[in-house]
This record gives sequence, structure tokens and C-alpha cells, in this order.
Amino acid sequence: MKNYNLKSLNAFTKFKCTSKLLGCTWVLLGLISTSTQVYASDFNSSISTYGVSQSKVTIKGVVVDERNEPIVGANIMEKGTSNGTISDIEGAFTLTVSSDAILKITFIGYVDKQLSIKGKTNFRVVLSENTNALDEIVVVGYGTARKQDLTSAISSVKSEDIDKFFSGNVQSSLQGQVAGVTVVNSSGAPGSNPSVTIRGISNFGDNRPLYVVDGIPMGTDIRYLDPNDIESMEVLKDASATAIYGTQASNGVILITTKKGKAGKVNFQFDASFGFQTIGSPNMADGLEYAKVLNEKARNDNGSDAALPFPDLNDVHTTNWWREVMNKVAPQQKYNLSFNGGSDKIVYSASLGYYRQDSQMDKGYWEKISSRFNLDFNFNKYVSFTQNLNVSFEGQEDTPGVVGNILKMDPTTPVFIPEEERVNDGVNDRSKPLNWYHRSIHNQAHNPVGAVARAGNDSYSSYRFISNSTLTVKPIAGLTLRSQLGLGFRFNEKDIFSPTFFIDNLERNERSKIERRHNNSSNWSWNNTATYEKKIQKHSFTLMAGMTMEKYRSRTLQGSRNDLPGEFESLRQIDAATGEMTLTGNTSINTLLSYLFRVNYNYDNRYYLTMTGRYDGSSKFMDKNKWAFFPSVSAAWRISGEGFLKDSEIVNDLKLRVGWGQIGNQNIDNGAYLDILSGSYYPFGSDKDLQIAYLPGGVKNPDVKWETVKDANVGVDASFFRNRFSVSADYYVRKTEDMLMQCANPWYSGYPGKIWTNVGCIQVNGWEVSATYMEKFKDWSMKIGLTASHSKNKAKTLADGEALWGGSFDGGGNVTRTVEGGIIGEYYGYIVDGIFQNQDEIDNYAKDGVPIQGNARPGDLKFRDLDNSGTIDDKDRTAIGNPYPDLNLGLNINLTYKDFDFSTSFYASLGGDNFCNTKFRHTTAKNDFNVFKGVYNSVWREGNERNATMPRLSGVDLNGNLSKVSTYFVEDASFLRCRSMQLGYTIPKKFWGMSKLRVYASVENLFVITGYSGQDPEVGGSTLSAGIDNGLYPQPRTYIFGLKMSF
Repeated sequence: MKNYNLKSLNAFTKFKCTSKLLGCTWVLLGLISTSTQVYASDFNSSISTYGVSQSKVTIKGVVVDERNEPIVGANIMEKGTSNGTISDIEGAFTLTVSSDAILKITFIGYVDKQLSIKGKTNFRVVLSENTNALDEIVVVGYGTARKQDLTSAISSVKSEDIDKFFSGNVQSSLQGQVAGVTVVNSSGAPGSNPSVTIRGISNFGDNRPLYVVDGIPMGTDIRYLDPNDIESMEVLKDASATAIYGTQASNGVILITTKKGKAGKVNFQFDASFGFQTIGSPNMADGLEYAKVLNEKARNDNGSDAALPFPDLNDVHTTNWWREVMNKVAPQQKYNLSFNGGSDKIVYSASLGYYRQDSQMDKGYWEKISSRFNLDFNFNKYVSFTQNLNVSFEGQEDTPGVVGNILKMDPTTPVFIPEEERVNDGVNDRSKPLNWYHRSIHNQAHNPVGAVARAGNDSYSSYRFISNSTLTVKPIAGLTLRSQLGLGFRFNEKDIFSPTFFIDNLERNERSKIERRHNNSSNWSWNNTATYEKKIQKHSFTLMAGMTMEKYRSRTLQGSRNDLPGEFESLRQIDAATGEMTLTGNTSINTLLSYLFRVNYNYDNRYYLTMTGRYDGSSKFMDKNKWAFFPSVSAAWRISGEGFLKDSEIVNDLKLRVGWGQIGNQNIDNGAYLDILSGSYYPFGSDKDLQIAYLPGGVKNPDVKWETVKDANVGVDASFFRNRFSVSADYYVRKTEDMLMQCANPWYSGYPGKIWTNVGCIQVNGWEVSATYMEKFKDWSMKIGLTASHSKNKAKTLADGEALWGGSFDGGGNVTRTVEGGIIGEYYGYIVDGIFQNQDEIDNYAKDGVPIQGNARPGDLKFRDLDNSGTIDDKDRTAIGNPYPDLNLGLNINLTYKDFDFSTSFYASLGGDNFCNTKFRHTTAKNDFNVFKGVYNSVWREGNERNATMPRLSGVDLNGNLSKVSTYFVEDASFLRCRSMQLGYTIPKKFWGMSKLRVYASVENLFVITGYSGQDPEVGGSTLSAGIDNGLYPQPRTYIFGLKMSF
């Protein structure tokens, strides 16, 4: 407010002033502006004015970081007004302000800065990185919150953490980044999906988390997303955080926020990277060692050299099947072009990305084209609208599944038959190129080179369109109304062609076949929420209520026909075939209606309380069980806000959290409450004509209801030494009740198959810790992150108390058994106490003078008689291994020096076991498969007793060396993997016209340290078959070169 004396206002021709003290009235007719208010303030007839126009100045400047790099999109505001602008691609800005203005400059991740212009018109603003992560805004269910206000277990992964990895699937980049999140990359084949679990397993079925992209639930598959388009990922780990998503959140929730536009000039970014993959050759025996192994096996079985498969070891051919099938290198490439810009009314961004990974073989690839477009409209201060569009395409040629046969194949077998045999002899036509391949001479493995030649006919394509529209209205201060509509359409098509070929009677296909599969799905989700925020002195409230509706629809259509007239690609159509034709199709629909609320209370940034609830109704259940309520409550106490710690120079933040919640699971068949009839064909009548028949395909259970997961969590968050060191730790207990399982129908019911029912309970408890240390001095900066987690599961109750069996042993039988009170999917078998070295040891291993293993011979395995019964039988089986690790660790290091940057990431899994079917296949010669290199010198045989670590070779296994699941096949699968190592350099702008140009080189999967004998200790598998190594496609090492530019 400024005071003016009336005598100085000579610009006014007439005015009137009223003063109760003087009793006179002045009439003012000529005001400086319509907003000017004039009144008498005292008897000296001076007046005061508000809103009198003041002088304006135009200022210019540039916003940079501490490395002198321009900051694009920084907000420059005139304090106390709505007048402002945003820095452009050069970091520059221009703004007209009052002559005595104070500027406020802000940018996410940096400390706010205020400047008084004081007559200056040119500014250079240097922003410092904000090391206080407490001010960070994170996404929570149906809203956002400051990190310091969280009362639940939530972890964040930012775009810069994702960018370090060269992958078309963002799920892989989570490994080692978030405590409590386990990512298993069990295959390196193009298009393979890693297994992601949060805090262990919740049930015996699907344990994948729910992905929510920009507020819309997207299920469990996010391959369509380009990692370059992701701004952040928030992992909701405990039920107090996930309960707001109700029935879809039993396995945890991952919230994904995509990148949005920024006001200012148009900013283009282009990322390009190219890499090549290599896979190390497995150490398999050559032809000579293989021949020795088979000869030794024949001696043991026959007792003489009379019938050796290789009587002359000097005449042994060697084929390196790995080299014949696998190429030395395979290309991988990734490109992304994006731009963004806008004004204070409309902001836009768009991107176009391409990714392709080729198989190490001549056949097989996965490619993806993804596009994204985002618009943000600010109509006025009350109404805004956001529109997101994603359009993507995936194409895949199946990678031939021949890795197992590469390892099995007889190395003395040539790839092709001799040229003189490539003829049609009237019985078998070997003139066709697909028939030139040689049959394995000494075993039943199929020729992998021939299998690759016949491959490349299975193609998959997927088109996906996703729309996300959000209308936001803020009618009054503190109230936000939001309506969000998500639409998704997906069209999948797969063509499969099986050509005719003949290698021998056990490796052939006499009839060609063409098959086409269509799977089209659509879904919509409509979210409506009202959020009200209010602060009264030290009390802060946030109230949110809403409702959601979701519908999912899937249609399948599959047709196939035999006998094509030729094998030209143009003839690979169902109409071109002449043989029998089959056709199947179905439609599946399910819906979900939900009502939800959340209450947040904060007193003085010290005491926090959060309550949520969700009332879900699902079409998968009958009326009496259709609805269920899922509540949660959590609280936090910021101890550092108390007087005794408020001014501490060591402890900057210390917060204690506790939470409890209940979530559900509806992951069952849509028709679990219906009796299902399945169509089939049955020969009927004297002519045995095929007639359509219907059989019971499923039996309803009208009483089936929601599976419920109850979760309790206690945690602590702390930061020290000016926020340079931060740590977060949690302990949790999660219990799944009324677990949905399929149980066999009683035999007396007469119905086949299984029925869905609520029988079973499992419990998981564990802990997790994450710590970050950041330091900056002169030209150096450093950030080190460490994660550690442990979880332990237990089956509390099972259907009818019966054990669950899983996993398949190549020697026969199941590998895993799950019982009440035991670990889920633990290996179950016999304990091996070494190898019998001689007959005396066999005779002395006895009870009451009778040998316990009377059929054993020197060189056989010695099994432990657990029940001391004097015989080795089923009662001697016990738990022999746990596929789940005791400890998962992640280490992430980021260093910068001037314009150089370096990052590396490590992941370790300690204490878990693998069951090695590959050891059975490639150390025992049971089926005459090829063996690992060195087996001949490791097996027990006369003269090699001391060096023997493996039992004798024999096809006559009276002792059960190879037919018993035992500790001989269980190995410690602990490993340490260097996931990524990257070195980059940002070329200074003075050497380059663009605003930013960064080049880099990196290596992924650089090395693995492990004592495991298989190709890769990271095996994975389903809940009841985890860790069983059957020889999957190995993870490749990838060398990458790339650049990132902005202009």
C-alpha cells in the first residue's frame, strides 16, 4: 500500500474525500485505473491507493545446473502473482515483471531459489540438486503425496534408473532396484517375460503384481510400453498401500507414470542404441570323451568289452552342435524420438519408439513399435483435461526351442546324411532339403539344426490401442473432482505352419498343417473421485471418495487344417488345405464395480494417520458372495519433528510407520459358479460315425468366495548427515486365507476334473532394507544404493490336508512336495551320503547284519536310512532343498566427473537351491545323451575311485541312482551377477550445436559368480515347480553403443 497527498494528485480534475474528522466530502472523478481505491486517511487529506499501476521491466536470463548444463522447463514466477514463464531448451527465459519484483525459480529435483531483481535485467540462475528426497512427490492409489507424508511401504524407481538398462521390457530393469521385489530372468530368448513378485508368493497360482499406468489398471502385461516413455514407477508393497485397489492387489501394485509435456519451446530428444549379444558355449564333451563314457557304461552293464558302442576310439567324429546352431553374435537395437512443448494453456508431448532383439539362432526375433501422445489442456483455473494415447505393435517369430536338444545331441553324429543318400528310394523321400539331416546315432534327441531349418513358420503379431482421458474440475478451493476413462483394445494373431519332413521313423511329420489363432480383447475402466484438502492451523486433512467400474472381454477363435498342396508361403492358408479341419472359439466377460475412500490426517508434520476402504463387487461370484470389503489403516510418527531431535545436525529425518490391511483375489475362472459342458466327438452306431457329444467339463461351486490376504507391516525411514545418507527398513507378515484352489471332485460324485473351492492358507513373513548414500564435492558426484530382502513362506492349511506335488524329474516322479507346516514347493527326496567305494562299504552299511542297500555295487550312491528301518523306502524321503533364496541383494552405483558419468548395477541371490534335471541328463548317460566336459574323469570307475565325484555309469540302475529324487541333483544356486556397467560422456555445448549430446557404451550381464554347475543359476519356474533346471535359453551378454541428443 502506498500513500499519496491529495495536493500531488493534480492529474485528477475533480475528487471527493470524506472524513468524519473534518466533516467534509470530496468527490474524485478521474481515477488512475478502475482498480484504484481512494480514501482520506487523516485530516491532512492524504489518500492511500491499492492497485495503482507501477513501472514494468523486461528481464532475461538462463537457468543452469551446477554442471553448467541448461535446465529445460524450469518455472520462473513473479512471487505473489500468477505471472510467470518456463525456461526453453537453452535454459533461457524472458519475462516482464514489476520493477521491485522477486523471482521464484523452481524445478523438480532441485532446490527452489528466490532472487530480487533490484534494477537488474539479466540473470544467470544456478539451481542445486535437492538431496532432500522427503519433498519428492510420489504417486499413490488414486492420488499423489509427498514422500515425507507416506505411512505405507512404497518405493520409487525414476526414469534415470530405468535408462541404464538396454531392454524392450521395463520389468527387467526392476531387478535389484527395489527391496522386496524379486525379478527372475529365466530366459534370454527374444520376447521372454521376466517373473516379477513382490514380497514373495501369495498363492499357488499367478503371483504377478498389478500394473496401473497413469491411473488405469492394465493387468499383468506391460510389454507394450517403451521404457523411454516412463517417468517413474511406484511399487506399493504392503496392504495399507494396495488395499485401495481391492481384489486386484493381492500380489502388490506397481504404479507407472508416463512422461508429460512441459510448457515452452518445442524440445526434441532422440535416443539411439545398437548392441550385439553373445552367449558362452556350454562345456560339453567332444566325440572322444562321449565315446569313452558310453564304452564305460557298456562295460559296467555287460561286464566285458564284448559289445562296446565305440570299439575304435581312433575313428570318432566330433560335431560341435552348439556352434552349428548358435551364431556368435546377434544384433539388438533400440530407437526413440520424442518431443514436447506448449504454453500455459496447452502442453503436449509425443514419442515414437522401435526395439528389436534377434535370436542367437538363424530364426527367431521380437520387435516392437510403440507410440505415445499426450495433451494437457488448462481451460481456466477451474477446469483441465488430459488425453493420453498409446498405439503399439509387437511382432515375434518364435525362437526354436532346441537348446535342450543341442546339449543332448550325440556329438559323433554328423549334421547331414551323405549326399548319395539324399534321394527318393521309393520308400522314403530324402531328396527334399528338410530331409537331409542326420538322425542322432546313439540317442533319441532330435537334430537341432534340422529343427531350426523347419522353424520360422510360427509368427505372432499384436496390435494394441489404449486411450486414457481425464477431466479435472476444481470448483472451490481444496476440492478436486476427477473423472477418468480408460479404453483398451488388443488384437492378437498367430500363424503356425508345420511342414512335412522325414529324418527317420521317430523324427518325422507326414502331414502338413496350417493353424491360425485369433485372440481379441477389450476393456474399459471408469474412475470417478472427489478429493478435498483442508488445513486448519497445524491440522491437515485429505479426504477422497470415489467409484470405479471395469469390464473385460476376450474373444478367441482358432482354426486348423491338414494337408496343404504345397509349402510355398502363399499357400499357407486354411482354405488352401484339403484335410480335416477343426474350429474352436469362445467369449469371456467379467466385470467389477467398486466404491472406495481414503482419509489422510497430518498433525504438524509429525503425526500421520491414513485409512482406506474398498467395496468390490465381482461378476465371478454368486450374489451371496459377490461383494466384499477391503479396509486398511496405517499411521506414522515423525520422531525427528519432536523437540529433542528437531535441530539435530546428524538426524535429519526419522519416521516410524505401522500399517495393516486386507486385500482380495478373484483370480478364478469366470464360470467357476456354473456347471460347464464341454463339446467332443464320439463314435456311435454300427458305422462308428462321429457324433457331437457333450461331457461335464466343470462342476460349479456356488459357495466359492473371495480369497483374502491380510498384511501387517512395521517400518522406519531415516536420513542423516544433511540427507546424504538415507535408509528404509520394513518387517511384514502376510497371510492368505480362504485361498482359491482347484480340488479333485470326490470319486463318488461321478464328475471328472476339479472344482474351485476356498481351501488353503499360506503365510509369508520377511524383512527388507534399502539404503542410499549421496556425496558431491567439486567436479565429482556419487550415489550408491543398496537393497536387501528376505522372505520365508509356509503352507498353513491345504485342501483336505493333502500334500501338493509338483515338478517333473527326468528319472521319474515329482520333485517338489508342499505339506501343511512346510515350505511351499520344497524339494522332496532322499539324502545321499556319498559313493560306495567298495563291496566292504556296502556290506558294512547294514542293520542286524542285513545290507541296507543289497542291490548296490561299488560306485553307486549311498542313501541315508532316516527311519533306521534297514531298508531304503518312501519313509526315508524328506525335504532336501528350498528353491527360494535366503537373501536377495542389489547394489547400484552412479558416479559423475565433469562431463563423464559411470554407472554399474549388481544383483545377488543367496541361499536358494536348484534341482538339476540337466545334471541327470548330462552326467549319467542314462539315455545316452551327451555329457558335460570332464564327466569321464569324474565318474567312479576302477582306478578312479579317489577322484570320483559322480556315481558309476550304468543303464541297469538296480540301486536307484537315477530313479530317485535325491540331494545328488540339488545344488546351491547362489550367484552374483553384474547386470550392467555403463560409461558415458556428455559433449560440451561449445563443441556441438545441440543443447545436449551424450554418447555411451555399456555391457549387460558382464559376468556371473556362482558355484552352480548349470549354464545359468537364474532358473525361475511356477510356484510348485520353482528352480527346476531343464536347460533354458541362456541370458546373453550384450555390448551396447548409444547416443542421446536434445535439440
